[in-house]
Amino acid sequence: MIKRATSSTARSTSRQTILAHAVAHAIAALLASLPAYAQQQEITRSYRVAPGPLTSVLKQFGSDAGIMLSFSNELTQGLQSPGINGTRTAAEGLAQGLAGSGLVAVRQEDGSFIVQKAAAGSSRADAPLPLVTVHGAAETATSHVNGYAAKRTATATKTDTPIEEIPQSISVVTSDQITTTGARTLQDALGYTAGVSAEQGSYGVMTSESFFIRGFEVQPYSGGILRDGMKYQPNVYNGAQEVYGLEHVEVLKGASSILYGTAAPGGLINAITKRPTAESLREINVEYGNHNRKQISGDISGPLDDAGELTYRLTALERKADSFADFGKNDRTYLAAALTWSPSAATSLTLLSSYQHSKTTDNGPLPRQGTLLFNPNGQLPGDRYLGEPSFNLFDNTQKTVSSIFEHAFSDTLKFRQSLRYFTSSLDYKYYQITGVGTDLRTVSRRGRAFLDSTEAVTADTNLEYSFDTGPVAHKVLLGVDYLTQRHTSDRANTTFTDIDMYNPVYGQPFGSATDTDKWRLKQSGTGLYLQDQLKIADKWVLLVGGRQDWTRLEDRDLLNNPDGIVQTDKAFSGRAGLVYLANNGLSPYVSFSQSFAPEEGFDRLRNAFKPTRGEQYEVGLRYQTPDKKLLLSAAIYQLTQSNVQTPDPVDPDNFSVQTGEVRSRGVELEAKGALTKNLNISAAYSLISAETTKSNNPAEIGATFVGVPRSTVSLWMDYRFSIFGLPNLRAGAGVRYIGGRPGNASGLPDQPAYALVDAMVAYERDRWRYAINATNLANRLYVPSPCFGRSCTYGQPRTIVASASYRF
Repeated sequence: MIKRATSSTARSTSRQTILAHAVAHAIAALLASLPAYAQQQEITRSYRVAPGPLTSVLKQFGSDAGIMLSFSNELTQGLQSPGINGTRTAAEGLAQGLAGSGLVAVRQEDGSFIVQKAAAGSSRADAPLPLVTVHGAAETATSHVNGYAAKRTATATKTDTPIEEIPQSISVVTSDQITTTGARTLQDALGYTAGVSAEQGSYGVMTSESFFIRGFEVQPYSGGILRDGMKYQPNVYNGAQEVYGLEHVEVLKGASSILYGTAAPGGLINAITKRPTAESLREINVEYGNHNRKQISGDISGPLDDAGELTYRLTALERKADSFADFGKNDRTYLAAALTWSPSAATSLTLLSSYQHSKTTDNGPLPRQGTLLFNPNGQLPGDRYLGEPSFNLFDNTQKTVSSIFEHAFSDTLKFRQSLRYFTSSLDYKYYQITGVGTDLRTVSRRGRAFLDSTEAVTADTNLEYSFDTGPVAHKVLLGVDYLTQRHTSDRANTTFTDIDMYNPVYGQPFGSATDTDKWRLKQSGTGLYLQDQLKIADKWVLLVGGRQDWTRLEDRDLLNNPDGIVQTDKAFSGRAGLVYLANNGLSPYVSFSQSFAPEEGFDRLRNAFKPTRGEQYEVGLRYQTPDKKLLLSAAIYQLTQSNVQTPDPVDPDNFSVQTGEVRSRGVELEAKGALTKNLNISAAYSLISAETTKSNNPAEIGATFVGVPRSTVSLWMDYRFSIFGLPNLRAGAGVRYIGGRPGNASGLPDQPAYALVDAMVAYERDRWRYAINATNLANRLYVPSPCFGRSCTYGQPRTIVASASYRF
């Protein structure tokens, strides 16, 4: 019997709680002590805006500076700008960009700027002049991105930072790319991202989200899936996210515990929710596709009052569809409501809520013989289902409520706090293959049923302070985050009769359920983090930081181990990176980062396992075109995970020790954005060498990671036919190549390489957009994930969806 935590463990946990509360009270005291007349010193930033038409220069500068900049196109038409370069405040940058134009930028009370003609004999930029009517909004880390190339991110630093200043590989998939490529799932959305491959497993792509990033599995249980910068679902059974509700998806690659705590070494995925917009946005979409897919969705946003202090957004979707497997379904209802209150330019409060009900089915596994391996009876068709139609259900309901509060006490001091409550319930029934007869036709199987319930609360509070020390500009971030998760799961098995996989007969009686597990899992974690972004002489960006985490896990199986396991861990994670900002748009960087993940269980001497540790060394290079519409990136990395379990030399059959080590080395290339005014591209290449470097089992040393392709290549391009006199017509095509994946010495077979072709054609006229999207156009039959046990799972076959959208 496993004993509960000792009194010393309880005392340690108490000290950790006291420390966390002390830090929180210290932050609150600091905020309370700030005078109302806090300094109003402006933030300086380094800018590189090339000379050109004044209209273009102003738009780019407004986006880079993160300010609201308003001007009339008639006022700037035909004028040229000398560009904006160097470290400057927003007002100084505008003055440089407007030099010689006869125009000035007028600062408003809310911190925004308006471009006007200069008064005769005056060059003042603060004279009160009337407002103009044409406005432009700046791109931020969470706002809509026009095109495929995002300029800013908050995932890598928790601060709104230009991507070129991040010394770590990060990929952003924008909502424009999601719409154009016709992505229907998070796996689809990340299909053209370097270093990422989706794992479908036995769950099916519609019911779960699990990925390989740089060779390591990333999924909700490992803490690798975030929503709006906070940990999201506690486990893989909480259902897949609806991509129509996302503004963009960001992938931070490599060890990244510095800001988010528990995480797999490969990296993390952060989905950004659609938020209210200052300008009116209204659209309604209808879709129809194969597999009897019928869907309607809508997105409405804009101001609620004349002053623009209150803005809202409503996003909704209703889908009725079948799945590609026989007797399957893929139905969903999604509703999201958001409200932002901005009483001033310094303060904002955003409330986010969502409801998602998915009533789908599990596509089910098929035997290796007949899918991946040869079967003399023939290849199994892609839509074959070997369970019982009356015992197939994935009925999941998710609900979330979030708040995101920001307040700038001055141009140098900002406060942020994010909170979220997440709940999920699940009724899940599916089948498992337990054996294949000698005739290679008869399949033994059983039913499996889950009743799951999940709750999670996450909170993140931080202060951002900007100051200068000589030629060095600092942006310091101090924060504390906390999460608590509860997951209950009652599981049972049901006996099924055998079935002929080539001539299945359904509706056969099955036995009563036998309880196998009643799990009660509680997790909590507290983290303190400190980070400094140092910009030196406008050319170098040094990023350093550290984090201390305390975690607690209580895992009970009421049937088999009611006393359960109580395990506490603590870990420190660090990161350091350096970027050089060259005048020609190149940004080389080098970095070191760490991660950790608690490891449940005990060794032979009843010592609790230590957390696994990840360490990454990375060298990279980015190039951003002067108009910032195309981003090219390259990275070379080495990623090592230690404290990996390996058989105990004394009792290898029953116990493990943590002397194992695995390593992933690789190269990544990526291009995103506009090659020309009419041609967009999203291209990626990855080469991964992932293997076991230390193990007590000699057969494992040098063995490559199971299911990880050595190479992946993807290319998507879409073109608008403007030069042919057809500016309303747009077409695109893409190919995704996934290289062969190795098996193992235990009998898991190798998996062959495969390539998938996607295509799109769209026509836009006035407020309408008509499109046809096809994925896996050649209807390739393929196995995307490792064939563990006795079974494999087919990937998504050809899917064609026609859509019509109306914006008003």
